[in-house]
Amino acid sequence: MTRASEFTPNGHVAVCVDCADDRRYGNRLGLAFPKPVGNIDHHVSNTNYAARNLVESHSAATGEIL
Repeated sequence: MTRASEFTPNGHVAVCVDCADDRRYGNRLGLAFPKPVGNIDHHVSNTNYAARNLVESHSAATGEIL
């Protein structure tokens, strides 16, 4: 188990789920992963902030997309 205080972003990538813009996942993650590799979401307000974005605003929930 890795505790949050022990985590380093080295060798990891971020995929954001159900998060409409990059401000919603917080400063700490934003500093560690300034450009997530993936973004899966259903919000019409999504800003397509990741390298790859799968946004289906007609879906009722992100879980439906997954």
